[in-house]
Amino acid sequence: MRSLQVDTEKLGNLISKFERKVDEVSNGTGNTVKNVDSKKLLPNEGDIGTYKDLIKAGSPSDDIIPHHVLSKEFLVRKLEWDSKKAKNDGMAMNVEQPKTGGRHRRTETYGRKMTNDSKAYYYSLESRDALVFDLLNLRKIHMEDNVYKEMLPNLREYARQARGICQYI
Repeated sequence: MRSLQVDTEKLGNLISKFERKVDEVSNGTGNTVKNVDSKKLLPNEGDIGTYKDLIKAGSPSDDIIPHHVLSKEFLVRKLEWDSKKAKNDGMAMNVEQPKTGGRHRRTETYGRKMTNDSKAYYYSLESRDALVFDLLNLRKIHMEDNVYKEMLPNLREYARQARGICQYI
């Protein structure tokens, strides 16, 4: 049997290269992003409109998706909107969402990640309080990524527009 000799320096370099490759994740546009989430606002991130209008204005490769604020489920459960109307006509803000990771997936109301206790609390809120909850959640996420300063005008504008709508809800 032949003895296996290992060049530890070479092995260490290979491991380092592998770890760097693992840290790089394709963001869907052919570029790579360290640690999945970008640490800058993407073009059109923070745009405000209905979910349907923002989807039409975007493209599948822009790594942006509209985030309902108030959540679609809140509009359906609490305000008794039709599910289709809540999805398409609900007010939304564009948020980063690459193939993996992204600020959208980190929101409290994304997908099915809320616990039953969290849902009970969220759906017990008045619409104005749920709006504040969602905006503060976006604020926290953008602060963590050091892009809050750039996003602040968009969050303020969203609050201004939504307040006008919430008084009729």
